[in-house]
Amino acid sequence: RQIKNCPKGMVYVPQGRFMMGTARGQIRQLLEPHFEKNMLTGDQFTKLVKINGFDSELPRHVKSTGAYYIDKTEVTNEEYAAFVKATDHAAPPHWEDGAYPEGKANFPVANVSLADARAYADWAGKKLPTEGQWEKAARGVEARLYPWGDVFKKKLCRHMKPQDAGVVKVGSFPSGASPYGAMDMIGNVMEWTRSWFKPYEGNSLNNSRYGEQLRVMRGGAWYHYPRRIRSAFRMRFPPDSRA
Repeated sequence: RQIKNCPKGMVYVPQGRFMMGTARGQIRQLLEPHFEKNMLTGDQFTKLVKINGFDSELPRHVKSTGAYYIDKTEVTNEEYAAFVKATDHAAPPHWEDGAYPEGKANFPVANVSLADARAYADWAGKKLPTEGQWEKAARGVEARLYPWGDVFKKKLCRHMKPQDAGVVKVGSFPSGASPYGAMDMIGNVMEWTRSWFKPYEGNSLNNSRYGEQLRVMRGGAWYHYPRRIRSAFRMRFPPDSRA
């Protein structure tokens, strides 16, 4: 239970409460550069919240977790290859002859389903985080919009940059680490959680996607814009998706 005993390649997140989700004021802050002020009140604002995918993040609420460890970086191709070799698990479909692309050992593994991710975690003696655990590890207890604070800084993560598209090595942005030292919590590749896509308690906005059909992915990817690569942003995918 001590930080000094943290397993190699992981960071420690202490027990306690944190703020989960996004406050309406934060959503308004994110929308202000893109819409007229008269659109950011009343029913118009509610429509924009839904259209822009913020509805499932409401309301911001207090959440508690126990203490836990979480991987410091995204799982690499090299780490996943060791699992494939040890278990004869199928390699990601884009690997040629079951081998990851040359020179990409320290890049994050991609094209894995929820079942693949769970199988890897079981083999490694770990498990997928809940989305609450993931979000706390990403933003700490201060309800930060991004791991480093409330202002987006393009040099602290891998996000939409047409001139140099694609993923990069894990841990390439140490200054963009979360309060607990977790890297690449936003951008680069999306990350599975074990949580179903369900509404937070107190959410009054209907969403036909809620239920036990879709799992939550977190962190966004390199091809997403800043509004989507935030600590509280929720994406939902079928468990067999490899996108």
